[in-house]
Amino acid sequence: MHRNDTTKLKIRPNQSALAQSELTKIRGELCFFLTSEVIKKTSEFYDSS
Repeated sequence: MHRNDTTKLKIRPNQSALAQSELTKIRGELCFFLTSEVIKKTSEFYDSS
């Protein structure tokens, strides 16, 4: 019984760590997207002038 409790405790931090890495991945993709958008806009601006 006691052993079962410890495995339950181990699962929880794992799930939150997984969610944390998901968030980090999404944030990274969003950052990359925004950066590429800014680069596109600035290159268009420099091309037109």
